[in-house]
Amino acid sequence: MNRRKKKFINIIEKIHKRIGNISSLARNYHSRFFSNPSYKQLKIIQTELKQIWETAEFNAFAKFSAMSIRCEEISKELDGIEPILKKLKIIMDIKTFLIIFLKNIIFVFSIILFATIIIFPALIYYFNTFSPGFNLSTAGSASFYNKYFIIFGVIGGFLFSFFKSFKTFLNPASQSNKNKN
Repeated sequence: MNRRKKKFINIIEKIHKRIGNISSLARNYHSRFFSNPSYKQLKIIQTELKQIWETAEFNAFAKFSAMSIRCEEISKELDGIEPILKKLKIIMDIKTFLIIFLKNIIFVFSIILFATIIIFPALIYYFNTFSPGFNLSTAGSASFYNKYFIIFGVIGGFLFSFFKSFKTFLNPASQSNKNKN
């Protein structure tokens, strides 16, 4: 009986460890996971496993075969829940990355727009004022420079925003600090 008890407790500990690993998938993703039926099912399984553990601690092994069968069922349920929660984690990761990227791209594009509309024409005006021989104020040359400034600004802005978003996304400590504020 003692060997069966150790084996049974070992099975419960393995299932508990699996539940902990699966729960860690959802730790940082609150919005969608809590409305997901798989997450709710995981919570139910956690309470059932806790009841089985308490029964095993009080040496109530009269129901050993029933508890052993239920542990096998729980293990099979976890096999079904784990891929669903992993897919949800991937979806939430993509959503988080896109939100970070959109924040960065809007900021960068607003700077480019501000520079194109206000700063660039002011620079041309003052450059023409202080250097009259190098006339940039003609419509063709000003729009030529403005057009390439916008093109290279947008390309550079996309690249900068993508790499900054990727760096922020891979650094979860900075995300959790932003989410707390």
